[in-house]
Amino acid sequence: MLPELTQDQVLRRGLVARLLLSDDGFRSFFEETKELILSSIGNTQPEAKDERETLYLRFNALNDLLSTIQSYSDAAEAIQKLRETETDS
Repeated sequence: MLPELTQDQVLRRGLVARLLLSDDGFRSFFEETKELILSSIGNTQPEAKDERETLYLRFNALNDLLSTIQSYSDAAEAIQKLRETETDS
């Protein structure tokens, strides 16, 4: 279980997440790796079920990581908007 984070911690992680997601090199690393995994899946022998399952797990782990990074970016944006509206009040 993950520890509960303060808004400031989420903002810091969100800033890092936003920087990562805006970096073309970072994103291309993930896309190329996912393509390699999919290619490997397609090249496995029909009887290589365990190998395919391992490759699927790797593929899903990359997607989960990207989703987590996106979630921090989105959460930080929501906190910033909330703070802006509180300041305007």
